[in-house]
Amino acid sequence: MVREGEKFADHWHAASGKNAAKLDWLATWRNWVRNARLPQNVRAFPQPQQSRFTNLPPVNAEEIRARTAENERLGVRRANF
Repeated sequence: MVREGEKFADHWHAASGKNAAKLDWLATWRNWVRNARLPQNVRAFPQPQQSRFTNLPPVNAEEIRARTAENERLGVRRANF
């Protein structure tokens, strides 16, 4: 944003005549920023893709905790769920 401010100031300090006369500098600045181009090395984040795991059943945390506790009680070293 600082760089755009410097470009804006340089542009309007170099302008002369009727082009340099503005009634509303704040509106001029807003338009300048709206029309500013992003640097070429800046890209928008890609849209997230649909998960491949959408058909999984909902997770029931209480059931998982209960089964984990039961496995620990029985000495089972792997999950059976």
